[in-house]
Amino acid sequence: MATKGAAVVTKSAAVKAKKASPTKKTTKAPTTHPKYLQMIEEAIMSLKERSGSSQYAIAKFIEEHHKSLPTNFKKQLLLQLKKFVGSNKLTKVKNSYKITAKPPSKKTTTPKKVVAKKAKSVKSPIKPKPKSKVKMAAAAKRIAAVKKAKTPVKKAKK
Repeated sequence: MATKGAAVVTKSAAVKAKKASPTKKTTKAPTTHPKYLQMIEEAIMSLKERSGSSQYAIAKFIEEHHKSLPTNFKKQLLLQLKKFVGSNKLTKVKNSYKITAKPPSKKTTTPKKVVAKKAKSVKSPIKPKPKSKVKMAAAAKRIAAVKKAKTPVKKAKK
């Protein structure tokens, strides 16, 4: 039994020694490509598609223009597109992406005048506008057609 206790002690000592040994952390190499937002905006602007650019088209454009991309580039692009849609930097339309229109910067604001509130007046009920004769005639024809379709056709007895 003494050997088991010694074995346990040596295992725990080995684990502690393993944890205590300094581990070298690998540092990330600096990226040689621009930021994803910049690459995506460049791709969308140069593709000039009216309904926005698809993820595939953006990826193809970026791969053509930036040669030093990571191996998991397409997955990273998908994640970045989702992130930019969430932060309203891009707009997703169906399966395409557009650059969100930026509001005009440095807008001059003038203080609004305070208007005295008037006593609330009772509004008369809004009268429905009379329908034109053409619309009423078309509606009547549709109703008549539906009624004819619904009535069962009776066969005459012989």
